[in-house]
Amino acid sequence: MDSNRCSDCGRPLPGGANCDFCNPPRSSSSSSSSVCGSCCLGILVLAVGGALVAWFSIGQYWFGPEPEATDVRGVWSTVYECGDLRRGLRLDIVPDGGSGSDAVTATASIHTLRGTAGTKVGEALMKGTYTRSGLRLEHVRWIDRPRGHPVLALQAPVRKDGEKLIVRVTREADGHTCGQFAATRRPQEKLQTPPAR
Repeated sequence: MDSNRCSDCGRPLPGGANCDFCNPPRSSSSSSSSVCGSCCLGILVLAVGGALVAWFSIGQYWFGPEPEATDVRGVWSTVYECGDLRRGLRLDIVPDGGSGSDAVTATASIHTLRGTAGTKVGEALMKGTYTRSGLRLEHVRWIDRPRGHPVLALQAPVRKDGEKLIVRVTREADGHTCGQFAATRRPQEKLQTPPAR
């Protein structure tokens, strides 16, 4: 082959040139662009993956199985404070099938924490629902009203373990939130059926 032509491509070579003239090395800017493209692609994959995980979690919450009233059925107990009042609270919760699949009825038994332990001082009938938004119980009527005790409403988010509820106690008269208190399920306690309305 003519020595003045490239042995790779056959193109004529200027004097003193070699085949690098036909195939110049890649510039550093091209290499940098390639690296940048790879990084951007990796970030995009991570972002899409994160979005899918978040969407799946939201989908499980909004479109997964609806909690059932039977999930919260049972005896629950806690200690709550509202102002200078500190009392024990027992909730006997049962599904209220006549009012819908998410409806519940409860007896709220209030007792003292000093003197004779466990002395019941009042009792109220409550009704509400148990949905994805959690447990909501509102006062219906006093069965036995304790002197000076305010009417309360109760709320608690859904918990997967099913053994504890974080109950937010609200005073119905003025909407004042007394606080949040952990209520524990008491499977050994006999469930008392709440009275009819």
